[in-house]
Amino acid sequence: QFDERSKKAPGTCQWFLDSPEYQSWTQEKDQVLFCPGIAGAGKTVLASAIIENLHSRFQNDSSTAIAHIYCRYNRLDRQNFNELQTSVLRQLCERLSPLPEHIMKIYSQYKRRRVELPPERILSGLESVSGLFSKVFMVVDAIDEWRAAEHADLYSLPGELLFLQRKLVINLLVTSRPLPLIANRFSSYPSLTLTTFVGLSRAALVRYQD
Repeated sequence: QFDERSKKAPGTCQWFLDSPEYQSWTQEKDQVLFCPGIAGAGKTVLASAIIENLHSRFQNDSSTAIAHIYCRYNRLDRQNFNELQTSVLRQLCERLSPLPEHIMKIYSQYKRRRVELPPERILSGLESVSGLFSKVFMVVDAIDEWRAAEHADLYSLPGELLFLQRKLVINLLVTSRPLPLIANRFSSYPSLTLTTFVGLSRAALVRYQD
């Protein structure tokens, strides 16, 4: 499975969950929130707390879907944008019962042939399925670890994620080390910077204003 394990951290990160920026991101549609932090600042713990909060908050709301991706530098063989989109599609489909017939048809067709879905079919499926929800949240952790051995892929991911966000009209939250080439791609969006994370309960928060 493309999605990595989540580090449970109950009761932590409340400072972030209570912030106006996060509250706005959850309440409004078609939002992007960029969350940079230095190595060791607790970004993955934060991402896990966000995912847990979203599931708790919307568990009884069938019109809302949540997808998450954990990027890892040591999973180069499993990390490509097709896999990311496929994982998101799978997570959205898990919220649907029954699964739309045309999605079942596409899946069955390629499963029988034992070939991967082509990018255009994945995107088409994502557009179709995401449109069945009133709101879709997507949390992507540590995009700076995405294909870290190949900088071309690393620095193309922000643009690909933002394209997907615009195409599907979803709420996207991304964590990353504050690498300039990544941060610049999100410079026009709201941002919360994690500067310290002491004891998993205290944080210094820097708010960037447009």
